[in-house]
Parts: sequence; C-alpha cells; structure tokens
Amino acid sequence: MLELRTGGTPLPVLEPLPYHLAVRDHLREHAAALFQRFGSDELSATHAEELDLALLKSTYRLEPQSHPGLHELARAAARSVGLDAELELYQGSDEGALNAALYFAPGKARVVLYGPLEERLEEDELRALFGHELAHHLLWTTERGELLTTTRALSALEGAGAASSVVATARALRLATEIFADRGALLASGDVGAAVRCLVKTRTGTSEVDPDAFLAQADEVLERAGAGSDETSHPETYLRAKALSLHARGGGGAEAEIARLLEGKPELDGLDLMRRLELTEISRDLVDHLLAADWFRTPAVVGHARLLFDDYEVRTPPRTPPELAEALGAYGPTVLDYVAYLLVDFVAVDPSLEELPIALTQWLAEPLGVRARLEAAINKELKITKRTIASVNARRESLLAAASARDEARA
Repeated sequence: MLELRTGGTPLPVLEPLPYHLAVRDHLREHAAALFQRFGSDELSATHAEELDLALLKSTYRLEPQSHPGLHELARAAARSVGLDAELELYQGSDEGALNAALYFAPGKARVVLYGPLEERLEEDELRALFGHELAHHLLWTTERGELLTTTRALSALEGAGAASSVVATARALRLATEIFADRGALLASGDVGAAVRCLVKTRTGTSEVDPDAFLAQADEVLERAGAGSDETSHPETYLRAKALSLHARGGGGAEAEIARLLEGKPELDGLDLMRRLELTEISRDLVDHLLAADWFRTPAVVGHARLLFDDYEVRTPPRTPPELAEALGAYGPTVLDYVAYLLVDFVAVDPSLEELPIALTQWLAEPLGVRARLEAAINKELKITKRTIASVNARRESLLAAASARDEARA
C-alpha cells in the first residue's frame, strides 16, 4: 500500500463513497424496472462499438511502442488504483486547455488527453491524472456494474424533465464521482501535493503550483463563504483540494465532513431523493409529537395528519425534539421555514381548540429553533396579532398542563 509523503498515513482502499451506494440502493428499491433496463449488457455492447468508432474518427491513438513513457505511467496508475483492464491512450484535439477524459467500455479503459499534458505535467502529476481517469473506470466496474447503471438511469431521468429531487440527485452523484476519482489521483501519485498540483494545473493552466498555499486558500474561501458546491458536474477546485486533504488525513469523521463540504446546507427546492425522504420522516416525527397529546387528536386534526400521510396512525415519536433539531441543523433556512409552516397548518385546522394549538406548536418549535419563524408565520398567515401570540407563549405551560389534566380526569 502506498504511503503518503505528507505524514506517512496509509492510504485507504479505493471504495465508492457512501453517497454512491445510497443512491444505488434507492433506485434499486424504488425504480427496479428502470434500474434493470440501464443495466442491460446489450446497451453496454452497443455503446462500446459506437465509442470505438467515434474515438478513431476524432483522435490520434497513442500506441505503446511510440509513447512508452505515457503508457508506463498509465499502467502504474492502474496498478495503484487496483484496476485490471486493457488500456488505450488517445490524444484529442488541442484547444489550449489541459484536460483528460475516460471513455468507458467493459474491460477496456480508454483515456483521451487534451492539450500538451506530457510537456506541462511532472511524472507524479501525470500519474495523478491517470489515477483520476482510471478511477472512473474502476467505479463503473465495481459493485457488479451497478454504479454505472445508477448513473445512466439518473442521467436518462434528468434528460426527460424529471422532478427537481431527481435532478439534484444526479448532480450530487456527479460531484461525488469526481471526489472518488480524485482519490484515485491520490493513490496513483502517493502524494497529496502532487494530486493538488495536477488538479490546479489542469483547471487553471498555470505552470507552477504551491499545494500548501492552495490548501490555505481553500480554507480561506470556506471560512468566508461556507461549504457547498454550486457546480453541476465537477466541484470547485478549492473544494476538491480540501476533500483530498481531508481524505488523506483520514479519521472516522472524514467522510461526513467531505459530504458536508460538498452539500453545504441544502434548501427546500434543492433536496435530493435521500434528503427528501429524510425530511418526510422528520415531518412525520413532528406530527407524532403534536398528536401525542390526547386532547389534540380531534377528528379534524387526525384527518389533516392523514392528508399529509395517508397511512398515518398515532405512534410514539421515535425521536426527541432535540434529536430532530440536530437533524434539521443540516438544512438551510427554507427548510426551517417549511417546518414552521407545517406547524402553522396544525394551528389552523381545528378552531374549536382555540389557543391550545398555538401553545402546543410553540412548545415543539422551541427546541427545534424555529419558534420565531412559527410565530411570524402565524401572524402573517392566520392574522393573529403578535400580542396574542406572545400572551399564549407566556401562558404556554399552564395552558398545556390544564389540557393534559382534563384528559387525565376523563380517562
């Protein structure tokens, strides 16, 4: 196993990110027919034949006998990432940019180089470049090829005008794939510095890169702007460099920190499939907390709960309010607004309960950190004055205690 030159920490085996596996599992469970269709061997064979011809038409094939140095570096990178496949190298049209791309076909890894990479990159940087591209091939062949199937299926859905959560998932999967491939660059070069230099040189065209200075620059950006990528296919270069550094250092929390680095705090209109499912579960837990009060389970309230969840039955809340607050801490302000409005609906659903629903939702909103949002929404949407809302909050404990006492007296 390679040793990092920055600290001597052993590099971990190259494995899919947790996000890859989560998306794969979701599609396999919820879109089985689509998953099966895009896993077709016939589809892969047809694509491979078309790809062969397209590359021969548009590139120059770099034969091993005429370009032995490049082929040796590519083979070394393949060994480092654990890839056993036939290698083919091509030179694409030179439009001034330094770049490379993998063109996938089963059993054959084709890497196309763009620009004067051999002249501009040092050997360890070239190994990093090949490691990145060949890691893409490794990813598509691991897990029985199901991660390639996942990517193809999502791309097809995205192109067909899918729901925003599908588009967000496809985007996040592309970002995760680049982070995975960057780890291939790290494995192939054995050095964070070389991987970062390769990354910055190919993204900017500069000839000299100080990786430590760029990592410090990345920290400065994160301190000033916060986490989260705005890109649709490749994360910003500073995020990729930071993710490489975190991965190289390792530790139990590295994967979660890298995930937060890419995602930031997602907003309501940008939730992916997994976040949407998670928010649905949070919503159900919140409803459970409200309906845990016997006096609140009127026909109107239970009916509204079943509009939200058609199979709704009262249950003991599985998570405490502080646990729900921790889960909501991963989200942006618009999701907190959504939570406030979810509670507002329960304030309005049964007028016969008078002030009690305000008190109950204030009680729940407090530990969630959304009471101010809730009260602003009650004032705006239900036209209840701020003075009345404040008065209910001041009497909240006594109002709820009296309602519970009446329930106990009737029991």
